[in-house]
Amino acid sequence: MALGTCCFLLLQHEAPAAETAPRYQAPGTKFMIETLQDWERAVGSGNPFADYPKIKSLKEKLAVETNAKNRVNMLAELGKQFLNLGRVEDSLNIMTNLLQAADIQLYRAKRAGRNQVA
Repeated sequence: MALGTCCFLLLQHEAPAAETAPRYQAPGTKFMIETLQDWERAVGSGNPFADYPKIKSLKEKLAVETNAKNRVNMLAELGKQFLNLGRVEDSLNIMTNLLQAADIQLYRAKRAGRNQVA
């Protein structure tokens, strides 16, 4: 019992905070930080990679596109655009669905005696 109490008291005792040296930053890192801070001051916090008109256009075209190859290309581009926006889950959903569809088509082709999707 005394040993448990001693351990508890030792764990409760806070050690004095050790002084830490500032973290090293490579020259390239410092330059990138300064560049991003300049960007923030000049443009604001908007995402420079966000292409909202392209996303809107892709969604509109996908709604009417019937050619499978074109749809695959558009979906892959939409997934990339979502990734650029930081919408990782949306991007992963699109890419996962594309891979599953490709898998299904490949197995259908193999069952039909072909080694590739037509």
